[in-house]
Amino acid sequence: MTTSSPVPGPAPESTGGPAPTPPKHGRAIALGFLLGMVLCLAVVGAFFLGNRTSDAPPAARSATTSTVRTTTAPPTTTTPDPLAGMAIGECAALQSPGAFGTPARPVARPERAPCESLGPIYRLVQYGPCTDPQVSVQQTQRDSTGSLVYHYCFAFDWQAGTCYDVTDWSEPKKVDCGTPDSIMVTAVFNEITRVQNCPMDANGATARTWDKRNLTVCMRGSDGPGN
Repeated sequence: MTTSSPVPGPAPESTGGPAPTPPKHGRAIALGFLLGMVLCLAVVGAFFLGNRTSDAPPAARSATTSTVRTTTAPPTTTTPDPLAGMAIGECAALQSPGAFGTPARPVARPERAPCESLGPIYRLVQYGPCTDPQVSVQQTQRDSTGSLVYHYCFAFDWQAGTCYDVTDWSEPKKVDCGTPDSIMVTAVFNEITRVQNCPMDANGATARTWDKRNLTVCMRGSDGPGN
């Protein structure tokens, strides 16, 4: 006896066309869902961030604000040094250095001045260290780092033909020649010399010497040398 089994038929042939695409309305729904999720997350994040900032105590918010502010300090002004850059032979108006023959010392409130000016006028004769025996005042200046800017050596400016107030010989001052009791210098010697070497007038001559300074100042005969 022969038994027959059914034989499957041939598979349907492929048409060779593109694969079927999902409907367009499905993609639009998916895209809208994603955009909605992103928008929800942004709103929630902003809500929590706003709560954290607003929940900070007032003092803390104020401190945070002050840290970002900047202030500008007012500009500082520096008074120019009136003695800066002086050359040998230039003069300055200085306070009295004390009695002649005493150790030279710094002075306060110095001012550069023409050598023919009236007052306590001193001439710059040397840069430090001071070795000239006629130096009576030393003036130094240092910068903010402590470095020496200058070291000046001043001697009183005795000049022939100039009148002086020598009421106190430790504090001579140039004055107008019409000043009562003023003396007129007729010669200056950078050595110790006799009065006979001074210029003579009808009244002769007078002189004053400073041994330690190796200096002789001659005056008119009518001018007393003082004490």
